[in-house]
Amino acid sequence: MDEIGSRVMRLQRAAWRVRAASPVRCELPFALALMTDARAHEGLVSLMERLPGPPVLIVFRHYGLPPPERARLARDAYAAARAHGYPFVVAGGGLPADGAHNARGPGLRTASVHSLGEAAAKRALRPHLRLVSPVFPTRSHPGAPALGPARAAAIAAWAGPSFALGGVDGGSASRLVGTPFVGVAAVGAFAP
Repeated sequence: MDEIGSRVMRLQRAAWRVRAASPVRCELPFALALMTDARAHEGLVSLMERLPGPPVLIVFRHYGLPPPERARLARDAYAAARAHGYPFVVAGGGLPADGAHNARGPGLRTASVHSLGEAAAKRALRPHLRLVSPVFPTRSHPGAPALGPARAAAIAAWAGPSFALGGVDGGSASRLVGTPFVGVAAVGAFAP
């Protein structure tokens, strides 16, 4: 197993520990999500084929790509997700997916949440899962203020089933055990 695979396995174990100790009940069959990013995941399909196994939710973003390139990558990534048993949601419409991120649509719905106000505003989407961020300082957004575990947990407690995102790794995830989070999401932990 390569370095990314080992890192993801550690994070997967940490995510399930967070779920097991959460006071919030969650029936979703995964406790870890990959938030894709064009800068961090250039070889997305190759990365997905090397992941240590399901269940991992894939949240396809890749916002910066030109539309034809983004559509092609989404199709290839969705095919890889299906082949490996990963649920696949996509930000934006018109692409193959098992659900939608930050949008209404059939299937699994996820929503990014950065505050209580945003959690309230996104209730209309009826998300199955919220991604509360940034919980900890993160390399993706250097210098951006983090919510901190206590404030992020308060948002998760109010919003409903939520994953912690932002600066989450095997070590920081241990600080979330016993909180209302039901899993974790990451960008950088999946990057080379």
